[in-house]
Amino acid sequence: MYIKKENKKILIFTTFVLIGTIFIYLFSSFWVANKIISPLNVSKVKTIYGEELYQNRKDFNLIDDSIVSESTDPWLIWTPNSPPTYIKIIVDKISKDTFAQIFYANEEEIFTEEKSIGFTLTKGVQKVQLPLKDNFNGKLRLDLTNESDIKISISKIEYSTTPIELKTIFTIFAILEVFFLTILFLFFFKTSTIRKGYDFWLKIDIQKRSLFLLTLLLSFSCIIIYGKIMIDKKVFIYTDIGGDTLNAYFAFYNYLTDSLREFDFSDWTFFYGLGTSNIKFSIYMADPFSFLVIIVSSIFGNEVISYMLLLSHILKIIICGLLCYKYLGFFQISEQAKGIASYIFAFNGFLILWGQHYFLGSFCFYSILILICIENILRYEKGILLLSFVTTFIAIFSVYCAYMILLFSGIYAFFRLLDNLQKGKIRETIYKALKLVGSVMLGLSISAIMFLPQVHNLLNVTDRLDSSVSTLEKLIFYLKQCFNKSVIVEYLKQFLSNNLNGIGNGYIGSANYYEVPQLFFSIFFFIFFIQYFCNIYRKSYTKKQKIIRYLAITLVVLLVFQPTLSMILNGFAYPFGRYTFLLMPLFALVTAITLDDILIKKYINIYALLFSVIVIVYIGNLQIPKSQESIIEKLQILNCLLLLIFCGSLLRQKKISYRLLTILVGINLICDSYLTTNARGLLQQQSQIIQQPRGNKDTMDALKYLQEIDSSFYRVEKTYYDNNALTDSLIQGYYGISTYNSTLNKNIIDFNNNFMKEEDNNWFAQFIFSNNPDNLTQYSLLGMKYLLTKRLPQYMQQFEILNKFGDVYVLHNKNVDSAIAFYEHLISREEFDSLSYIEKLDVYSCAMVVENEQEKVISYSEIYKELNYQDITLDCAIRKDQSNISQTMEVLDGEEIIFLSNLEARNSIYFQFDIACNFDGSISIVADNGNGYLEENVHYETVSQGREKSIKYLLPENTTSIRINGTSTVFSIKNFKLLELKKSLIPQIQTQELELDKKEDILSGIVTTKTDGYLFLPVVYQDGWKAELDQKPVELIQADAGFIGLRLSQGTHSFCLKYEMPWKKQGAILSLFGVTIWGVLLLKEKRKRTEN
Repeated sequence: MYIKKENKKILIFTTFVLIGTIFIYLFSSFWVANKIISPLNVSKVKTIYGEELYQNRKDFNLIDDSIVSESTDPWLIWTPNSPPTYIKIIVDKISKDTFAQIFYANEEEIFTEEKSIGFTLTKGVQKVQLPLKDNFNGKLRLDLTNESDIKISISKIEYSTTPIELKTIFTIFAILEVFFLTILFLFFFKTSTIRKGYDFWLKIDIQKRSLFLLTLLLSFSCIIIYGKIMIDKKVFIYTDIGGDTLNAYFAFYNYLTDSLREFDFSDWTFFYGLGTSNIKFSIYMADPFSFLVIIVSSIFGNEVISYMLLLSHILKIIICGLLCYKYLGFFQISEQAKGIASYIFAFNGFLILWGQHYFLGSFCFYSILILICIENILRYEKGILLLSFVTTFIAIFSVYCAYMILLFSGIYAFFRLLDNLQKGKIRETIYKALKLVGSVMLGLSISAIMFLPQVHNLLNVTDRLDSSVSTLEKLIFYLKQCFNKSVIVEYLKQFLSNNLNGIGNGYIGSANYYEVPQLFFSIFFFIFFIQYFCNIYRKSYTKKQKIIRYLAITLVVLLVFQPTLSMILNGFAYPFGRYTFLLMPLFALVTAITLDDILIKKYINIYALLFSVIVIVYIGNLQIPKSQESIIEKLQILNCLLLLIFCGSLLRQKKISYRLLTILVGINLICDSYLTTNARGLLQQQSQIIQQPRGNKDTMDALKYLQEIDSSFYRVEKTYYDNNALTDSLIQGYYGISTYNSTLNKNIIDFNNNFMKEEDNNWFAQFIFSNNPDNLTQYSLLGMKYLLTKRLPQYMQQFEILNKFGDVYVLHNKNVDSAIAFYEHLISREEFDSLSYIEKLDVYSCAMVVENEQEKVISYSEIYKELNYQDITLDCAIRKDQSNISQTMEVLDGEEIIFLSNLEARNSIYFQFDIACNFDGSISIVADNGNGYLEENVHYETVSQGREKSIKYLLPENTTSIRINGTSTVFSIKNFKLLELKKSLIPQIQTQELELDKKEDILSGIVTTKTDGYLFLPVVYQDGWKAELDQKPVELIQADAGFIGLRLSQGTHSFCLKYEMPWKKQGAILSLFGVTIWGVLLLKEKRKRTEN
């Protein structure tokens, strides 16, 4: 039957509308809910209220409408009426954000970690999706916290088998549908309008058109990948293996925002751990994207930081893509190939993954930017000042980054100069090389005021480059090494995807998710790379140019699969995979050249193509992590489908359209980047750290109270945390001890390793006070004058209560009247290191440890004699069976030792003994001070089989008995003692006017001493500190490994410590010289332009 032309158009239009509408709904549903939800099959939302939910509980105490956790493993059991696939928990009140888990199991099953979902429980609405089947008929266990004393009030839980808020799906569907129908209507019925628009489009310069389309494509992809974060009401801060974003960077941005708002840029800060040079924060100020976050947040408030982090990251991706397009423009490459390669570069594996660490993504930005500057000089002999300018910012940004980029850029420039070297033009080539070197040196000179202090910090303060092995020995060692088969397979899979080896915490390999080399440049890059290699011989290159290209490929392969070059790029320290951002511009160049070879010149090596596909498919299916097998298999199926379409089109037609290739590449990049970004633990917008960046109001009131009653310098710590146990001090503005610092002063690392309790030694980069509250002697030494706590410590005889704000107690440490200490004696570091831990505790109370013996030192036996311990063992303690305590005795697991006399009137009572065990593990000592053997009073000690250990434990106040538990039924104890120390844990000194300057780089005070001795200052021993005593310069003493000591004679003295950043003055002179030269060259260049 004949159909009129107009009716035929309407029929086709209607068909497109139906197909497009279905596709848009499927996309909207999957994007929001991660599954296809039928709009005709929406299940009813069911509700369970808090009172009903609380009925079946364990270790939760019901108080009014709230529950309070009584242990670290409390839970609620809930049996829902239908599968609760989508859960919405409405939390009215919660004392602090906490980690929670929901376990799910069918009736016959038990609860396991494999069948659980973890999340952060916060005030407000908490959404959780469980992977339940429709026939689920079991129960749920709600572990709402893993901490004790957490108060939670849940008004209700809503649950359903479909997303509870379908309006989000329908809203997105409506927006996309309107856009789609508008475009479709114009295309079918307003062809004249389309034609006029197309004619106008063709009049625009082709490069501008390409840039516009590229920007549009990048923006659209970012909306799909990162829009999910906003839809799920999350923020761009990770809680899994990417936890540095929460543990460190978020606090840094808050601190720098506050500093900018107050125009406070001192050389030193005490807000960060025990104190550090502020030079480490230059990385944020020289990164334009981080600086944008700080500027905007300083204007609109710290609450916008989390949102600006995401916005700046998206902006970085788009700009990197555009810069790559600019870089590829220096080569004879088609617009389409430049566009596709730049699109891939913007979503390369390094930028998408390491970009989650904010400033690290800027490594890609600076690497492509400096190559643009180099090409500008090589091709047009202009841009010297621009290269200097870029080098300046790279050097200020990071010494580490500058080292890698400049070393790589030097090699790149050498290859490019050699590639273009022609007979008779050697002098011209040398001149270009000198221009490049001179420009970079000028940039380093301008940056010297910030660059040189960073170099000094890296070489002399941190232990990053310290090694007992020489550089030559390292080179020889790593030259003999080669990665094993499993690592090679792992790295090959990294070329195919960021996620085939696992996602986030599920990554399985030689390093973690971030630290393994990030090599992903689309699933097609492996094909492009092999084709590029095979096509070199058939191109019209000279013999020299072919050798150069083969040599460059060899270096890249060695860099990835042999550890020597990786070690060199990591400052000769050790092999590390963070160098891969340097390869991304080269990958873009190879991709663009190969695309033109295949699609324009028809250079297709069929055997190489088939080989590439076989390798991709084979490698992609090896070593799949079982915990994420389902999602990785789906990703691999999608990749295989994309490869099938790509190869099928090439083999059948000997070509593939750029549009189809763009679609295939786009699907691959978006899916892989989506998983890298969203299939992870992200912080909720409703979490306390986002809603209240300053933390709990009670804490802030307590800190304000301390500022009002004490204007001296002191340190504060907390047995809890508001936002983060590592960096609360940065956000809340107090001088603490806890820290997270990957460039921690090596002297402080030495202190943590050798002066703190062995089992409390943290990873070198961090120290958490709340994990180690028993080291009271050391904390007193470090000037911890006040303690904030929500639960009174068991050793309350060492504290006095000053005030209480809400549930936060403010305690004064009786051992610290002033943050500084005074010692009459010294002990050598050599003898100190030979002592046991309990003997070291004695030293802290009587002598200062010095690194050399130029001063008069005493022995440990003299120290012990001076402490004059009172042995009260026989008077105060018996075994539970009424037998006396003997020097050597067998103790049963769980045996009690009873204290007969009232210990309340006594000061510091130590329970000391040596233990030998026949097992590896730990023993626990728990005291009963009238309230029973409470879990929060348990003290743990690690023990090893066959190794005797000395243990010294400060008894809690009013202790009536103790109980010793182990993982063995019987263990041997000897040298049991109960000792009373009648003096302060740390020797005090009469102090007046102990003040810290507002800029935090000057500490001054007046002290009075009745004898000659040594002043101990809990200030990090680091180059840059200078001291004056009675207004005269004096020499610093390295005290207790990581701190500062001063010699004092009898009488009253004024002292002043002042910090000046090392090499800053020399750097300022060099910078002034560099700026002058740069200015002269700029004026000269402007004059040339005027004359022309």
